[in-house]
Amino acid sequence: MTRRDLFVAQIGIAALVALGLVLLVMRPAFAYTCDTTSCTFSAKYTESATVSTGSPLTNLISCTINYSISTNGAPAVARPAVVVPASSPTGGQVMTKPITDTTLLPGFNYSVNAAVACTNPAGTGASFAAPTPLPISRAGEVPPNVPPGLILQ
Repeated sequence: MTRRDLFVAQIGIAALVALGLVLLVMRPAFAYTCDTTSCTFSAKYTESATVSTGSPLTNLISCTINYSISTNGAPAVARPAVVVPASSPTGGQVMTKPITDTTLLPGFNYSVNAAVACTNPAGTGASFAAPTPLPISRAGEVPPNVPPGLILQ
């Protein structure tokens, strides 16, 4: 083996080690978190900054997130709307609202669809839906058994 071959091999090994470290440090980002009683996901949107005529918005009150959940492919069921106060009367801010839903229990697959609409004193503007639903897979999760030896006195 020549010095050049040895050098190329060392570079290759160093590159593999670097790639391994990058993959080790990087962790997948999940769009939701779940525990035994609920799941929390985030709705991220940009508040309106103009009115329907294109003029700057000066009196934004709030934005409302309407979402629905489909369980195992069944028709979606609407959940209570989430009203988020405006960041300022002029809007335009990127907002992230965590939503915790206690109906997303282990043992099922879910699909969450959502839309947001913003309101000022003149009314509610057009609603903009998320382009894709959020899948939440909990079908493989099984809740624990009741602990033995429970005594009520």
